[in-house]
Amino acid sequence: MKRLFWWTVALVTTAAIVITLANAGRVADGDTTHLMAVEIRLSQLLHDGQLGRAARAWWGLLAPHPPLGYLPGVLVFSVLGVQKLSGPLAMGLSLLLAWDALYRLWAGRAWLAWLAILGSPLVWADLDRHGRDFVGGAVLLQIIAWLVASAGFSKRRASLAFGLWLGVGFLTKYTVAAYMLLPCLLAGLGLVRPWSGQRWRNLGFAVAAFLGVASVWLTIFGVSVLRYIGISYGPQMMDHTENFRDPTSVGSLLYYPLAVRDALSVPGLVLVLAAVVVGLLGRETRGRVALCAAAAIGGIGALSSVPEAVDRYAVPGVMALCALLPALAPRGGARWRQALLVPAVLVFGPQAWATVQAFRPGAPVGPANYDYTVGDLWDLAWPLPRGFLPTNRDLSAWRLDQVAAAIQQAQGSRDGTIGVLAPDAMREFPSFGNLLIATSARGCRYDFANLRGSRQPPVFVGPLFDGQWPPSTFHTLVAVFPERADLAITQWLSTHTAQPGAMVKGPGTAKVVIYQVEPGSQ
Repeated sequence: MKRLFWWTVALVTTAAIVITLANAGRVADGDTTHLMAVEIRLSQLLHDGQLGRAARAWWGLLAPHPPLGYLPGVLVFSVLGVQKLSGPLAMGLSLLLAWDALYRLWAGRAWLAWLAILGSPLVWADLDRHGRDFVGGAVLLQIIAWLVASAGFSKRRASLAFGLWLGVGFLTKYTVAAYMLLPCLLAGLGLVRPWSGQRWRNLGFAVAAFLGVASVWLTIFGVSVLRYIGISYGPQMMDHTENFRDPTSVGSLLYYPLAVRDALSVPGLVLVLAAVVVGLLGRETRGRVALCAAAAIGGIGALSSVPEAVDRYAVPGVMALCALLPALAPRGGARWRQALLVPAVLVFGPQAWATVQAFRPGAPVGPANYDYTVGDLWDLAWPLPRGFLPTNRDLSAWRLDQVAAAIQQAQGSRDGTIGVLAPDAMREFPSFGNLLIATSARGCRYDFANLRGSRQPPVFVGPLFDGQWPPSTFHTLVAVFPERADLAITQWLSTHTAQPGAMVKGPGTAKVVIYQVEPGSQ
């Protein structure tokens, strides 16, 4: 009955979060629309019975995330199609995956970790932006839960599950490897004493399970993954993102610790430290606490050494820190620990309420702000960080439903490739992902050739591409004109034969024009 009760609590709170985010209807910054576009196209291929093509396209995904990171969204979009509930519901599946891991770790005491996770504005921001970092965090908790269940690799079934989930983690989010490095080292050290041949054999089974899940993909794409990660964190990206900084500066070294501070608040971090102390003192909780703390410290430390500063990368670490808090909850006769629950509820209860209010439908929004400065060092960040607002790219003035109808009329069918010519600064303008979502809501199955103006390569076909499919040729072009003239758009149109058709007004003097491009003009 206790298990049923706590799972009912998890289901009800998850449903409330999903409905809240769906009714809010925000379009966050970053990779949100690209991720949803990938999931929608894969679900469309599956729905249309193109299983081989869907499998090839899914298998080849490595940027911005490996293939399993898209699985919750693909499942939901395959069942529900493109609805306002679909994206939040996919994140709801990840929430339940996280709860399952927390319950495996702590049983009924997991409610304290759940309250802290649901009270974190950084977690809500990632759920709101349809992010993969929370998905990676949920998988991270599953890995730790099964590692704990293996009792130092003395139980074969749990050891196999640990290896399987570790492989899933590598194919879900690249940062999972950074978070699992220290826990794996601790688990390895635990095999030294006392010596047990059975435990070493079970470790072998865990390694085999990991290789069974991840080895083929990593063998085929490992070099490309390393190249992608190197580019992502290298100087080549400095011109394309605002989030790069000198990793040796004080501000850079404090960036992720300050992001964690904002995610949990100073009072919350004090309780986390108390949980570490109490947990390490208790024989029953020592292993779980050590592994969760090692995951958070190792991952945040690794992220602090790279030049890219993006706060959502800290989400798995925040979830691991939250997983420490049930160590404060009493078990059996440990009555003195009941007193620790009072400050925990007083800290995370108001924090959760303030976070829910910040993300409610119609709440104030602001631009993305990844800047955590040394000047904010003394902010308590409770019940919310100072100046915190969820982000939203309000594209309502672009009338994307009308644009989608005009695209379908010009194309004359519900499939094919559509060209997109838009300014480089995509935050203020509809991206190909926005167009794909809008046209998919009308039942269309379009791919998009995104013309990058002066950038190289000149054409990006997506969101899926296996080297040959889909074709980059198109006869329908969507041109997004900003209020100020964009030279790259003008030059492209002047060097190609394109006849203007429908025009949809955007904000101010901006507009979207649908062109018919003559064959061979591309």
